[in-house]
Amino acid sequence: VRDFFAGLGKFARVILFDKRGTGMSDRNCPEATLEERADDLRAVMDAVGSKRATLFGYSEGGPMCCWFATAFAERTEGLILVGSYATIQPRPGHPFGRDAQTQQAMVNATKRDWGSAVLLETRAPGVADDEAFARWWKRYLRMSASPASAVALTEMAYDIDVRSILPEIRVPTLIMHADKDLSVPYACGKFLAENIPGATFVTLDTQDHLPYVGAPEAIHQGIQEFLNRSG
Repeated sequence: VRDFFAGLGKFARVILFDKRGTGMSDRNCPEATLEERADDLRAVMDAVGSKRATLFGYSEGGPMCCWFATAFAERTEGLILVGSYATIQPRPGHPFGRDAQTQQAMVNATKRDWGSAVLLETRAPGVADDEAFARWWKRYLRMSASPASAVALTEMAYDIDVRSILPEIRVPTLIMHADKDLSVPYACGKFLAENIPGATFVTLDTQDHLPYVGAPEAIHQGIQEFLNRSG
């Protein structure tokens, strides 16, 4: 993980933040809407003196970045979406995603096993048997959110649907998705690419959903080339 972000830092200024209810952000806060999350991102940019930025949205962070790119277009230089989606729920016109039964199983596992190696087999099957990584993953979960917050975030993410705003995105966009992703189907990434005007789509040859596990070098290369092209 350290190497992944250090690698990005070799060619870009990297700004990380913990969203509401997670990490170093206050834990006891109500669930935030996409509008509120986008405004949180604007506040973080203001705090560090960033007038415009290329947004990197991984997984559930992607829809929030899409929203920001339309609500705060003047602050958005470009958009990078990795392993992400417009909606993770199968809907009319979007028949792929995570069905209700699979979603409930994920919620149940989160409630029961948060702080263990829960979800690692689908998020990063390539390192699921790596004891050192599993130890880090358990600690990461415990430090990132409480079980109740994790469940709330999982349920909120399932209800997200930003399909209607995708045609309104007018910034250079790069979409990267693992072709064998076990957490967010490949078709979800293709849907984004087909509905965001002018988007570039890159297929990652891996099962791993976590960007810093499966194909970090390919992601670094794709992002650097994208930033060079978009200025």
